[in-house]
Amino acid sequence: MAYSTARFCIDRNIVRWTLINGVINRKTNQDDPTGGQDISVQEVRAIERTAVRKKERGTLGRPLLFIAVLLLATAWGSDSLTLRFVVGLAGLALLYTAVERLRTKVTMHDAFRLVIPGRNAEEWTVVGVTPETMGFVRGVEEEISSPTRAAGA
Repeated sequence: MAYSTARFCIDRNIVRWTLINGVINRKTNQDDPTGGQDISVQEVRAIERTAVRKKERGTLGRPLLFIAVLLLATAWGSDSLTLRFVVGLAGLALLYTAVERLRTKVTMHDAFRLVIPGRNAEEWTVVGVTPETMGFVRGVEEEISSPTRAAGA
C-alpha cells in the first residue's frame, strides 16, 4: 500500500515527530512546549526497519492482591458458613484477577530507526507501523534522497 508523505506523526510510544524545512523534531510528554530534540535531515544516514519489545504490567495488581488476601483471611476466620463461602469466592476471584494483572505482557512492534552517528539509537526510533508513521518515514526518506541535499553537501 502506498502511503502519502506526512510532516508529523505520533508513534506508539506517544512521541511526536515533526519534519519541517529539513529539520526533524522529536518531542516526548516530558518535554516543555517549546522543547524537544532537533536534528537536521542531512545528519540522518539511513532508515532501517527493526522491531521493538514493549513490556507492560497491568495496573492495580498489587492492591487487588492485598484485598484478595484480606478477603481470604476474613473468610477463613468466619464462623458463618454462608459468609465463608461468599467472601471466599470473592477473594478467589480477586486473587485470580490480581495474578492476571501482575503478569508482564510483552508485545513486539515494528519500528523504523533513524541512523544518526553520535546519537542514541533507541531515542531516534519511530515505533509502530500505522499509515501515519509510514507517511512520516516516507517523508523523511524523500528529504534524505532529495537533490537539494546532495547540492548542500
